[in-house]
Amino acid sequence: VLYPQQDPVRLSADLAAIAAGNAYSAEWHGRRKDGTLLWIDITTTLLYDAAGTAIGFIGVAKDITALHDLEQAREGFLAAVVHDLKTPLTSIRGHAQLAARRLARLGLPASAPLTEHLAQIEAGTQRLARLIDELADVTRLQTGTALDLERRPTDVVALVRAVVAQHEGLTGHRLAVEAAQPALEVLLDAPRLERVVGNLLANAIKYSPAQSRISVRLAPTDDARGLGVLIAVQDQGIGIP
Repeated sequence: VLYPQQDPVRLSADLAAIAAGNAYSAEWHGRRKDGTLLWIDITTTLLYDAAGTAIGFIGVAKDITALHDLEQAREGFLAAVVHDLKTPLTSIRGHAQLAARRLARLGLPASAPLTEHLAQIEAGTQRLARLIDELADVTRLQTGTALDLERRPTDVVALVRAVVAQHEGLTGHRLAVEAAQPALEVLLDAPRLERVVGNLLANAIKYSPAQSRISVRLAPTDDARGLGVLIAVQDQGIGIP
């Protein structure tokens, strides 16, 4: 039993694509008689007679079950590595936050430098966690695996301010957020957007003159793609082509 037979709408669309003369390629899945999962890569094209009339089609079917099994095993290994790397980072971040709260309760003037160091430790663990996620995404893309975006309503202004705050204590540059509105909510994958903004900001800091101003502007947009938000990182450095 192959996939299109379980989905009449998909099968109808596939047959329509073939009938329209388009080269057709897709992956179908189903189960063998023994119940095991089967993946097949199918490529078809129309056949024409001398008068140019479609008389049928020819196709090639290739069993790619082993390839899918390998990809699933690789994905499972990647998930395990990401989990194992993030676990100690989560513990370090938790201890830093706990120590900062205890210092705050003491209210000692001499504890201010320690609080700052703990904040830098927490920010460092967050950056490492983002790098691990980025490495995982790159690995998935290199293996041909599509990224699953987890889009949720997110205030982009608050997200950008948080990313900028993480960099403020680590550079002598003057960082500023310029938002056209106090809040701009968009449906998006927040962790991945944080990485994008963080990477752009890190590049701006790295390639800008010391003590120079770096700004992140946010403004609502409304174009053919619908409502959105424009995010622009501006600096006085060498720029990005």
